[in-house]
Amino acid sequence: MAIEPDFKPLYLHPHGAANQAVALHDGPVTILGVGTDVMQATGTLALRWLPTTGLRLNVELPSAHIATTGARMNVEIAGSVAEAVVTSTTLGTEDGVPFARVSGIVSKFEKGSGGDLAALGFQVVNFSDFLTPGPRPAPVFGFPPRVADLLYGVWRVRLTAVEDSNEIFKSLSETGGYAFTHLGQLERSDGSRFNAAEGATVLDALGRFLGFARGAPCSLPIRWGVDGAGEVVWEQWTSPVVDPWKVRSGWFDEHHGNLLSEIYPEFARTLADPDLGEPFSLALHWYQQSNTRAGGMEGAIILGLTALDLLGALVVVDRVGAMTASKYDKLPAARKLSMLLEPMKVSASIPSRYSNLEAFATENGSADAAVALAEIRHGYVHPNKRRRQVVLSAPNLATFEAWQLSLWYQELALLYLLNHRGEFSSRIVSKWRGEVEKVPWA
Repeated sequence: MAIEPDFKPLYLHPHGAANQAVALHDGPVTILGVGTDVMQATGTLALRWLPTTGLRLNVELPSAHIATTGARMNVEIAGSVAEAVVTSTTLGTEDGVPFARVSGIVSKFEKGSGGDLAALGFQVVNFSDFLTPGPRPAPVFGFPPRVADLLYGVWRVRLTAVEDSNEIFKSLSETGGYAFTHLGQLERSDGSRFNAAEGATVLDALGRFLGFARGAPCSLPIRWGVDGAGEVVWEQWTSPVVDPWKVRSGWFDEHHGNLLSEIYPEFARTLADPDLGEPFSLALHWYQQSNTRAGGMEGAIILGLTALDLLGALVVVDRVGAMTASKYDKLPAARKLSMLLEPMKVSASIPSRYSNLEAFATENGSADAAVALAEIRHGYVHPNKRRRQVVLSAPNLATFEAWQLSLWYQELALLYLLNHRGEFSSRIVSKWRGEVEKVPWA
């Protein structure tokens, strides 16, 4: 059998540093439906990052036409039409000739034919700088060891860091913000053709998976399809929903990129499950919001305990079958959390690493971690006088450790639902990159 040679993936719209805008179109633009007119103009469509991420359209009209802020207009670019929402209009004259510069936001732009594709390429914003250990794979895609080969059913995703990833990650660490850190290619393992809609389902799930590994939203805002001859015949650009760059702790150890290929197939199956997919997605969303401290520390703990309540139902009722849903729903919050920990073989004792939380729990008569977390959550959500006193007296370090412990439980529960029996990075044990251990139930 012939070995496919090494090859570099297509990087259709690169940039060289964090927060650098990416020009997707620069040239003729047709404005449709401005009053009763059709106007020929010139303009740019760019993916910009700051102050907010999104596709930004800037058009210079050949007359002083006033486009009202908030108005919607259809714009034809490269033979395809997109809707833009006007955000600003600048009027002026140049050599005595009036002009108008109109800016707007575009949520999605698509051009070309999305049928009969041999492969889909994509660019990833703000994923972790991972390394995959082991021998150099053959054939090689991208830039080892920053590569992963992800398989699910008939689909194959090959993921790699961008070629100059060292400079990109250095730029991110200095400025924060956003950058294309990775790119990849989706194809069918049997070589058969597919359409963009079929591929979108897989790539949307991939984006959720990368966000799970990073512990914060990632995005694949630029995608393209190629035909059998390798020609780009379809493109889609979207305004990304993505978290600004920050190195985050979580279950995924960046020096064990092999975890991606180990967990991805079950993750994709779970999302596609008609019963488990939606509640799993909701729990995953709450986990990410908790991990990024949405709503401050208090909001993060509330979201985390809400996620654990849902994850407990998925594990205790649906996976293990330890009791009925109606019986589970009647349990106190602390008991629900205790029952979640049991099948995962996790002790309800507060880990010794969290000495501040342990001292606070002991002072307030909390018997174990489940009771301590439930009481803190109740103090925020149901703040009667006694509960207010509990949370208001909590030292900052104790609250921080409660948040971290809730995240550890969430990560374990999500991995348990994904039937993972391998290694992970434990936030209550790991002190450096590369330090992993087996999940407790393995």
